[in-house]
Amino acid sequence: MDTKSSQTNMPYRFSIIGAGKVAKALADKLQELALLDFVYYKNPFREQELLDFGINSNNITNKIEDIFKSDIIIISVNDNAILDVVETISKNIDIFPKSKLLFHTSGLISAKVLSPLINKGYNVFSAHPIQTFFYPRQSLLKNITWGIENLNADAIQIKRIIELFDGKAMYLPEQLIENRALYHLICVISSNFVTTTIEYAKLIANHLEIQDISFLSELIKTTTDNCLRNLNSLNTPLTGPLARKDFDAINRYFSEIAKNVPLKKILVSHLIANIDLMKEKKLYDQSEEDKIKKIIEKYQ
Repeated sequence: MDTKSSQTNMPYRFSIIGAGKVAKALADKLQELALLDFVYYKNPFREQELLDFGINSNNITNKIEDIFKSDIIIISVNDNAILDVVETISKNIDIFPKSKLLFHTSGLISAKVLSPLINKGYNVFSAHPIQTFFYPRQSLLKNITWGIENLNADAIQIKRIIELFDGKAMYLPEQLIENRALYHLICVISSNFVTTTIEYAKLIANHLEIQDISFLSELIKTTTDNCLRNLNSLNTPLTGPLARKDFDAINRYFSEIAKNVPLKKILVSHLIANIDLMKEKKLYDQSEEDKIKKIIEKYQ
């Protein structure tokens, strides 16, 4: 075993099925640790993607039999492809039987999709890296939490694998396992919905032909910091017109954007969602909700 492998205290080698953003970040880390056997791709264009990303050519394969040379297999594919991968592995296990530990990285799909492999002698679990990988790189793995659903794998092995990626294992409580889609939705709202809201601000800036909106950087950073400081509190760190119930300001937003129908429709959707949220958190009463809804109806 080489020096890097010894330093990890992980005498196992890995192969990854999939070549998307998460797979690339994981492969990058494993390659640095000299623990990567193969990244398996199915679509031909993925090979060049992986090479451009910096994965060594001798660690890239489109032969499914190669992945069974590893001790641990990671499935990191689109959610709708996981079942097909499980079926493919099941068909090939008897021919290439070495691998005995396997996990998938989906946040939405339960580890139970891997159950057929247990009868084939596999230890299986799911490990969801709670992170966004728009620009995939191994540094994104540092200090993140992984949501774990374990079926029959050894807990010590799971801990060592997650620590190998510089992460922290969080075993999903039963209510999150039973409501897996809502667990994933929490993560999606915390990332995707934040991004799409900022994209809306960019659309309005573009409508005004503003080329440089870097003036928003500190505002976005401070808002994010306020949310993080109140993450486990009942406080809602909200300021501005919605917080102070400045309905005149909201009316002006509509009057100035009314001629741009797509932007107006998005504003309506955002406001309706925000009003419902404010009401749910008991920050608005019925009369205040009605006032904003009258403004919205006026411009719909």
